[in-house]
Amino acid sequence: MENQSEYDDGNIVVLEGLDAIRCRASMYLGELERADLFDDLIFEALCHAIDEAIDDRCKHININIELSFDLALMKSC
Repeated sequence: MENQSEYDDGNIVVLEGLDAIRCRASMYLGELERADLFDDLIFEALCHAIDEAIDDRCKHININIELSFDLALMKSC
């Protein structure tokens, strides 16, 4: 058996903001190869925008979905 170094708090990397999602997308979205991933992304983005609207932090929500499946969600706060 090989000698493995010990695991301690020095091995932990804290990612801030969207870097965490970009680096570990599957941790937040599940399997990235599934057919319904786009549906889940739209649902999550819309839910977050609606939560902000309910909390009175957002006044308007615009969602544009192109035929190429490009999604743009814009909210005005």
